[in-house]
Amino acid sequence: MSHILIIEDNPLESDRMTEEMTKLGYETRSVTTGKDAISKAIESLPDIILLDLILPDMTGYDVCRTLRTHQKTSHIPIILLTVKGAIEDKVTGLGCGANDYVTKPYHLNELKARMEACLRAKGDMDKLIRDKEKTVENLTRAVELSITDPMTGIFNRRYSNDI
Repeated sequence: MSHILIIEDNPLESDRMTEEMTKLGYETRSVTTGKDAISKAIESLPDIILLDLILPDMTGYDVCRTLRTHQKTSHIPIILLTVKGAIEDKVTGLGCGANDYVTKPYHLNELKARMEACLRAKGDMDKLIRDKEKTVENLTRAVELSITDPMTGIFNRRYSNDI
């Protein structure tokens, strides 16, 4: 089950989105301010973020930029979900690091398809990261084995030659 963070300042809209996402099988959390969004995203590391542009304390653009620059949240897909439909808004949003931009009112099936596309890409990225970490571990272990005696654990001649 994927975890979604909904960032929406309108409580009625937030409740409606939470209900829709729950029916689709997603686990959801929601916040109403940019500051809370950033701290909740860092704390809970959701699988995907649905972010409104209009928030009471900062813009969704600022939230998106902040999440993109933080090490823990830089890889989390962000879909901007807003009433702002001008081309300039879309270009700015995607330029801030959003993975997608959907205008309200949205069609639930379209939003679901866009979310699933983002989640597939995130899954691929997560696999690449895991594979890279495993490769680094294996290489580190291989180097250790090549420069130490397996019985004593003492450095061998190869270690001395490399110094």
